[in-house]
Amino acid sequence: MIFYGAFFVVLSVRLRTVLDPRLLGMALAAMMLTVLLDCVENHHIMTMVHAIQNGLPLSAADGELQMIASQVKFHASYLAVLLFSFGFLQFGKLGKAIAMVLWCYIPFGVLISVTPVEQAKALLAKAGYPIGIDITLDHLAGYGTYLDRFAELAKSELAQAGIRVNIQANQNTVWLDHQNKANYDILDNVYAFTGDPMFLLSPRPGRQGPTPPEMTALINQAQTGDPAQYGQKLQQLEKMQDDLVFPDITVAAPNALIAYGSKVSSAQPDPTLARQFLTAVTVK
Repeated sequence: MIFYGAFFVVLSVRLRTVLDPRLLGMALAAMMLTVLLDCVENHHIMTMVHAIQNGLPLSAADGELQMIASQVKFHASYLAVLLFSFGFLQFGKLGKAIAMVLWCYIPFGVLISVTPVEQAKALLAKAGYPIGIDITLDHLAGYGTYLDRFAELAKSELAQAGIRVNIQANQNTVWLDHQNKANYDILDNVYAFTGDPMFLLSPRPGRQGPTPPEMTALINQAQTGDPAQYGQKLQQLEKMQDDLVFPDITVAAPNALIAYGSKVSSAQPDPTLARQFLTAVTVK
């Protein structure tokens, strides 16, 4: 970042005699904004990675901030490259060739970051739906406001491409039944939208018997205690579940890997990371 920022500063000095000062100033400002947002974005990504590694929860605002910063950064770079390219036109054939290469960067960058709605409509028409299609989104009701918001966002975004979504809000038992039987058009899934392992460790009422009071106490300590101890509390909670609820089995793994002891001959984790797979565990 420092090197390419310095390069464009030197370039702006070189072009000061051949490019309008207002265009040059705007080009340099856009490039410096790109450098700044690049630094912020890299720091933000590393902070989120560190939080995930330490078992700390991420908020939806983290993802939204990252998306906004990335979009502004890329479009600022497109503007800077476009304005700088006009200066190269004054340097003969080589300069014009460089300018043409820089111009190619802009449409390729836009195509990478944006998929035109018209293209999505054309694909629907090619698939046999020239006037669009109606589908149902099987939505888990009452789980969290972030999931409700996701369902509404999915509906509004898909509508632009001609996909009309009817949100069918179902309670947990109905939603699980549809999920397990693949009885849905599209379905939201809570596990896909969180980096917080607590969602995988929280007891599921009605699926695994009563929750021991010491487990409830440990969950409360993790959620209300020192954030720096959050990951350690989650590890204690997972060990407690192994000891009290699922002997010799570790189930809280985001990558759907499990470990089991010598008394278990096989166990296949459910792709949704739900714990129903325990009903199919084979014991020696």
